[in-house]
Amino acid sequence: SIQYQCNDIIKILSKDPDGKLYEKVSRIIAQSYYLNMELWFDINSHLFPIYVGDSLNLSIYTISDESFNSTIKDNQFSYLVDKYEYFMIGKVFNIITSIERETSFNLIYASFGGLLLKLKVKKKYLKSFLPNSHLCLGLNR
Repeated sequence: SIQYQCNDIIKILSKDPDGKLYEKVSRIIAQSYYLNMELWFDINSHLFPIYVGDSLNLSIYTISDESFNSTIKDNQFSYLVDKYEYFMIGKVFNIITSIERETSFNLIYASFGGLLLKLKVKKKYLKSFLPNSHLCLGLNR
């Protein structure tokens, strides 16, 4: 089943910091307002143009690896997809814990069919992320 994780507002800090590598894809660096998450993510900028300084509503959901196939088969995503202007489904492939200034962080890495996400969040938030779980990310303006 689909598990709601968080809703936050992100501010776009940088776009394509290493230069434009692909015609229809941009790498975005953003900071969230409430949970103070740092996000680096690739997005199809042809379908959903984003600019430095934009503020977007971000929602994150997870699905366990065990229930993913039944979730797809039962079309449980349709109500979520319709709520967002841009929606991605990916898979968590790595989680690393780090400590900075006595604060514990999780670095969560996911792939959305080749579009990558790196999410840095305090460990006390978003605790239910597991390697091989599926991640849904929704964006609205």
